[in-house]
Amino acid sequence: MKDLDRKYRENKLTIDELHQLREQINAASDEEIADTMLDVWMNDTIDTSDLPDTRMDAIKANIDKQLADIPVQRIDWMKRMTKISAIAAAVLLPIFILTTFYLYKENTNLTTDAMVVATGKGEHATIVLPDGTQVTLNSDSRLSYIPHLYNKDQRNIDFNGEAYFQVSKDKERPFTIQAQGLQVTVLGTTFNLNARDAQQSASLTLEEGKVSFFSTLLQKDIIVEPNQKAVLNRKDGNITVTRTDAPSNDSAWLRGELIFRNVTFDELLKVLENNYDVRIQTSHLKIDQTDLFTGTITAQDINEALEIIEKTFGLTATLQGKQVLLSGE
Repeated sequence: MKDLDRKYRENKLTIDELHQLREQINAASDEEIADTMLDVWMNDTIDTSDLPDTRMDAIKANIDKQLADIPVQRIDWMKRMTKISAIAAAVLLPIFILTTFYLYKENTNLTTDAMVVATGKGEHATIVLPDGTQVTLNSDSRLSYIPHLYNKDQRNIDFNGEAYFQVSKDKERPFTIQAQGLQVTVLGTTFNLNARDAQQSASLTLEEGKVSFFSTLLQKDIIVEPNQKAVLNRKDGNITVTRTDAPSNDSAWLRGELIFRNVTFDELLKVLENNYDVRIQTSHLKIDQTDLFTGTITAQDINEALEIIEKTFGLTATLQGKQVLLSGE
């Protein structure tokens, strides 16, 4: 973990290495993380060249002031260094101590009893819950549960985003997902759930097993069978169930693909923005929204994705950093 820590501080981590670091932090105990923080504080050289002298003096004065109130005779050297590390973590923003602690705090939500796992735009993450259930989070998604209650009478999680669930079978403890306007209850199954708070609909595509899909607005329950897709209209609470011959299409993002079937131009761009963490501008473009798009676009190469958009709609795409400008040829 130390090598990844060093690369994180030097801003040299790849996306895969960032995922590895998060997984290692999630798997580490409080004591292991504390030992790592102390080791870095004691042995690593911290580059403060970008900080002005006045800022460094203020930081030192703040630390000295807080240490002045500590009764020296009541603490040993290790406790003193732990206190120093804690103070430093609060004030030295650019250094590793804070970034490591931030990642740990972000993933465990120390201010509450909940365990929180979240991905940013363009990120994926796979976690294994205490019962062995495996969840792969798509971009910009969030899952939380309460460890000391999970896997007792029930297995409850709160969810916002998109994820692929492989739920461990347990007839005695139902697995329940709470999301905006819906509840999903299963005993053991495999499915893709797209339930983003910002969207007007939520969908579940079932590959194996059986699922109870519940509309909280209508207090209505629908049983979903394999090779079926249930779509909840959050406005009126109605659930529509259709059969699909290719349920794995909805989880194509796991394979690095984005599969579209009869979507409008605006819907297509929203998916690309979320997947690649970019802002797509379409000033003065006149696109017929009844001209629906069906096809497969890569989820891993934005240049290749934009090339498909250019050829399909007769446009020119210009990529600058996190901004994409689409214009007519």
